[in-house]
Amino acid sequence: MFKNILVTAVRNLWRNRRYSIFNLTNLTVGLAATIFIWTWAQRELTYDNYHKDADRIYRIVAHIKIGPQSILDLGTTPYLLGQTALEQIPAIEATTQLTLKTGKKFKNKKGNEWIYEDDFMYIAKDWFSMFDFKFIDGSPELFDSKQAHLILTADKAKQYFGVEKVVGQTLKIDSVEYIVQGVIANHPSNSIFQYGILLPIEYDFSTPSIRAYEENWSNSNYINFIKLQEGANVEMVAQQLQDIVLANQDDDGDEDNSDDYKIQLQKLEEIHLGQNLISGNFAKNTKQSVLIFSLIGALILLMVCINYISLTTARVNKRLKEISVRKIIGAGKKHIIFHLLSETILLTSLAIVIILALLPFVSLLLNQQLELDYHFVMDGMFWLLILSVSLITIFLAGIYPALTVAAYKPLSYLHGLTNSRMSKTRFRSVLVITQFTIALVLGIGAAVIFLQQQFIYKEAMSFGKAATFSLEIPLNLRQNHEPEFFNKLQQELLNQASIENTSNASSAPIKIGSTHSGSCKWDGKAADYNPSVHRLIADASFQKLFQLELKEGRWFDENLSTDINNVILNEKALKTFDLKVGDNFGIYGRKGKIIASVKNFYFSSFKDAIEPLVITASSKIEHQIFIKAKPKQVEEALASTNAIWTKYFPNDPMDYQFVEEAFNQLYKSEKRAGALLNLFTLITLFIACLGLYALVNFAAERRTKEIGIRKVIGASIVNIISLLTKDFLKLVVISIFIAIPIAWYVMNQWLDNFAYRIKLDWWIFVLVGLGAIGIALLTVSLQSLRAALANPVNALKND
Repeated sequence: MFKNILVTAVRNLWRNRRYSIFNLTNLTVGLAATIFIWTWAQRELTYDNYHKDADRIYRIVAHIKIGPQSILDLGTTPYLLGQTALEQIPAIEATTQLTLKTGKKFKNKKGNEWIYEDDFMYIAKDWFSMFDFKFIDGSPELFDSKQAHLILTADKAKQYFGVEKVVGQTLKIDSVEYIVQGVIANHPSNSIFQYGILLPIEYDFSTPSIRAYEENWSNSNYINFIKLQEGANVEMVAQQLQDIVLANQDDDGDEDNSDDYKIQLQKLEEIHLGQNLISGNFAKNTKQSVLIFSLIGALILLMVCINYISLTTARVNKRLKEISVRKIIGAGKKHIIFHLLSETILLTSLAIVIILALLPFVSLLLNQQLELDYHFVMDGMFWLLILSVSLITIFLAGIYPALTVAAYKPLSYLHGLTNSRMSKTRFRSVLVITQFTIALVLGIGAAVIFLQQQFIYKEAMSFGKAATFSLEIPLNLRQNHEPEFFNKLQQELLNQASIENTSNASSAPIKIGSTHSGSCKWDGKAADYNPSVHRLIADASFQKLFQLELKEGRWFDENLSTDINNVILNEKALKTFDLKVGDNFGIYGRKGKIIASVKNFYFSSFKDAIEPLVITASSKIEHQIFIKAKPKQVEEALASTNAIWTKYFPNDPMDYQFVEEAFNQLYKSEKRAGALLNLFTLITLFIACLGLYALVNFAAERRTKEIGIRKVIGASIVNIISLLTKDFLKLVVISIFIAIPIAWYVMNQWLDNFAYRIKLDWWIFVLVGLGAIGIALLTVSLQSLRAALANPVNALKND
């Protein structure tokens, strides 16, 4: 029986292979997009849940109130908090911690030159007691956080030693020889801990002064994790942790700030999709983006099913004779349904096979082109997802046509009653409208995201960034050399023909670190008024290099010794503090004047409002040297800079980054989201147009004789094309009017996440709507033209 059904299904699909190809293409493209999105979403929602007892592991998060409306959200807390909490709070079963620091020098695999690494984190000895990592070589017992030990991932072991079994080997980091005590399997892609080198925390406390600094309760530099006992009260533990911190900060001589310091426990599984923090951040996503793309995946799946239903029901009349005969000779309703479903099952299965064959190549291409971190693993969850998508498709796409045809009475066909409700097109019209409404909403969304990104790039980069790169100066170099040494280095750089300017500063005009105005003093400042401010330390050439616009006053002058105490404020700071150029202003004990105001520029995410900025003059060498190359001489400038750096620091590799790259990193997630939305919008348009093309093809086929007669009596090609296109274009226009209010509401909600945003002008909707009409018209006209050019004799010769 099953063999006969399968053979019949294959025969029917082959007999109608043109429409089978339409359906197979529709299923393959649409299901591939849905599977891609849902496997990505499943990964995003299951970050770090593979650790044993992950549901009982929490990160300690601190919220510090620094003003009436300003709160610092920190993912880092004091170093001693974990161990102290373990000793004092019975509900805590275990604690561990890590910290993230700037790059270090590593000897390369051949051991003949230095390279910089940022792919590492410092961990405590009990790290492997809380988190599950598979050891390929060595064991966690060999690792001692007080010794020069380290752990490598398999990839890092291969990078530095060529093999994975490297326990006992040494790796030189800065001036220290570290012993490899273990090699662990590469981290799963759904883990926040994407670091290839694990170094010991306490060994880095090289001097008593460093240890004293790190163990000071007022310093929050460590990410503390705790594991709670079964059934522990999370809120109560958070309050107890808060009491411990405040009690020890009081011991350090700080004033009582119990109302200003709050502890919260954040589940390990929620860190990846949790709130953005000022410190202790890992690579993140948002619940909103996961939800939005999951919904897009569902909508694409719905469109696939709509296409299948629309085309299948449109061709029902061609199957009525076959179904009627089967019923007359005794076939039951269940047999008819299963017979028709077998074609859907066969096409869906074939589409899944094609997808599985192409998915590795497609995912690799998308990772390269869109800078994604998408990795699919054919585990149980993956196959469950494949099965779920297949069953949903078979049920939604196949069950309605099967039930509809199975319910048809054979005598109706034999009596010629083919113009029943089955031949009506109203249902298919609703399906076409639904498809294009979905595609238009996504199209408008993609257009709005693109325009918002362009607005960000234009407004945020109001300072000069072209051909500018930065050199990171490690702490040891800054400590071992006087400022005059670096002044000489900068002067030699300036003497190069390819270099236009240089500057030394704590940061580029992006991602500027924050402080609070408790460190700032000005006349009339209330004692309890401490709004959030940001501080940038820069030299005399910084403003010219980055082309910052001064609204009033002058920049720092290296020939004026008094400028070391003076400051420059942005417009936001002057307005917030009710100050003006010339007023007294002090910061960190320095007492000077406000000598200028600089035009507001964006130095953090566009989702945040511009905050007050204080710029101070540098008194020593700062973290970065910025170099601006002359037009079209970037490569020459890099080569000259590297030669000079090697001359001054022969044992330290040059670590550089282009300012534009740093800026792009700041908005990388928005850019990636926009690119993905563009891709899926194109897919939805393709699916909608594919269905429209197939329906027009069927309409032309069904009206072949009518078209032939019209041509014989003098109808022009334009008349024939108009005959076939006008009804479909009406459906697209209806879709536009439905899609516009939906898209307007959704995109307004999205834009509200940004402090600075574009306005949703009417022309955006008109332009996308006209584009949809144009695409639909082209799709319909291609098939209509083919029908209009057909020889009418072929259509009429059988009558």
